Amino acid sequence: KEAPISKTIVAMTSREHIEVTAELSAEALARISSADFLRIWREHVGYVEGSYALDFRLSEELAGGTAIAVAAPNQKLARRVAREIKAQLARLPGVNDVYDDSQGGKRQLNVRLNERGIQLGIDQRRLATLVGGAFGDIEVHRLLDENQETTVVLQFPEQQRKTIEQLKATRVQVTRDRFVTLGEISEFEYSREADVLYRRNRDEVVSVYWRQNRGISSPESTWQQIEQNTLPGLLARYPDVSVNAVGEFAEIGEVQAGFKKAMLLTLLLIYVLLAVPLKSYWQPLIIMSVIPFGFAGAIFGHGLMGLSFSLLSMFGLMAMTGVVINDSLVLMTRFNQLYESGLSVRDALIAAGKSRMRAIFLTTVTTVCGLLPLLSESSEQAQYLKPAAVSLVFGELFAPPITLILIPVLLGLGRYRKLQTHKTKAPASLCAQAAQS
Repeated sequence: KEAPISKTIVAMTSREHIEVTAELSAEALARISSADFLRIWREHVGYVEGSYALDFRLSEELAGGTAIAVAAPNQKLARRVAREIKAQLARLPGVNDVYDDSQGGKRQLNVRLNERGIQLGIDQRRLATLVGGAFGDIEVHRLLDENQETTVVLQFPEQQRKTIEQLKATRVQVTRDRFVTLGEISEFEYSREADVLYRRNRDEVVSVYWRQNRGISSPESTWQQIEQNTLPGLLARYPDVSVNAVGEFAEIGEVQAGFKKAMLLTLLLIYVLLAVPLKSYWQPLIIMSVIPFGFAGAIFGHGLMGLSFSLLSMFGLMAMTGVVINDSLVLMTRFNQLYESGLSVRDALIAAGKSRMRAIFLTTVTTVCGLLPLLSESSEQAQYLKPAAVSLVFGELFAPPITLILIPVLLGLGRYRKLQTHKTKAPASLCAQAAQS
């Protein structure tokens, strides 16, 4: 059998960041689902000592991935709120690999004066000079010889400046004949500061990231639970903090803001393109009346499948709009041909429905059957495309029955009102001719 992993690449992008990329064979891709592969990989890796976060993924996240941005007046407060959000996220179903971007920096040593150092009259500036001189160097003189400047520095031998204990043993002169060690007058502690500080409107920003298993729940449902159950309490305790969904959520918000304008423009163009060949102002409106029922079917499908309405759901609605309009246009065109050939409105509607039912039915069946494999797929990549497929499939399932019922009813009502208008106008025109005679 072919090995499941054909190639591995290990890259150390920085002193604190290591990436491992595994390329699966074709047989492994066909037999192992993405969720199972990530689960097995995580179990075999286990806990990495000294690591801050582990992130397992199969591909790059869309629009920056799923993330929540915490903005606060200072970094300490932002980190505190981010830790509470991370704890709540870890309890939700389908949430994995939770981490934030505030701890990805280099490890550093902080040296502060203790009470004894303050009593001895040593200030923080002198302490910084002592630490820099002990582990670095001290410039004592500069020589200028033939326009060349030479710097004279003083430093300990390299063997005496390797460990923290050596730094603590550094002697500090207090009086003329009295010395203390650096460890006696100061406190040492380690911290890790981020390489990059993110700000927004003068606030420090810490972003919390996670990987969403879309086979269990959607990112939208996770954010909805955080927004409803966690944020009210946090914002009540920390009124200066603001929490917003970013990454994929922000992209969805931007698309939703522009979706209304795009949809209105699309409907206007569809109306114009239908009105020109049909040579009618009201028949395009009848054709487009099926669109809301397709939208209703797509929303029902999302509820039935347990999916949240997402960015790709909107693109599925746009595709579904074109399909249902095509079905209505086929029926409308056939009705116009039969009515102009001399049939009555009722006979033309019945004949048009019978002759175009097969075409509408085949369009629906081919569309739905073509998307069924995607709807039944359980891999993580398929979860991104499922909302679009659900919008198209269920919208298309709802539209044909409505098309075969609603379009004939509206056409019959429209023709009936037109005939009634002609009947009321005819006697008036006859009376006018009689008066003239």
